[in-house]
Amino acid sequence: MNSSTSIKLFCMALGVTFMCQAQEMPSQHFDLVKLTDGVYAAIETPGGSAVSNAGIVDLGDAALVFDTFMSLQVAKELAGVVEKLLRKPVRYVVNSHYHKDHIWGNQVFVPGATIISSRWTRDALLGSKVPDIGNEVKEISDKIADLRSKAASEKDPKEKKEILLS
Repeated sequence: MNSSTSIKLFCMALGVTFMCQAQEMPSQHFDLVKLTDGVYAAIETPGGSAVSNAGIVDLGDAALVFDTFMSLQVAKELAGVVEKLLRKPVRYVVNSHYHKDHIWGNQVFVPGATIISSRWTRDALLGSKVPDIGNEVKEISDKIADLRSKAASEKDPKEKKEILLS
């Protein structure tokens, strides 16, 4: 599924097809979609490092970001998009739940923004219920090593590219 199809399906699911329009701030990690005045969705692109979706809301004197992606690089890119698009500081970050693809970008927005979440997510973020991040880092490292090994032995350039993008 290409990025344009993903955006159309996302908009249809929200029932806002008549308002959705892609914005002119391309990213290799996400597409920005205007849902209505002051409300945007950052929809992950296939092969990018966003891994999930995020939201941006113009609050008038400030901005709110809903979920912050998994990668610091992509979270920084999202912060840059908010700055260019709204020219307002991000004062609030809402975490929908505790999964790394929704919260690992939080640090890009603090100390300037207040993090808002459920009590369970807050407890997880503060460490009382956090899954072992060391294990997650090891799993990710193992996955990267496995993909690099597969890519190194792949002869077909197109297949090699697909492996490296996964």
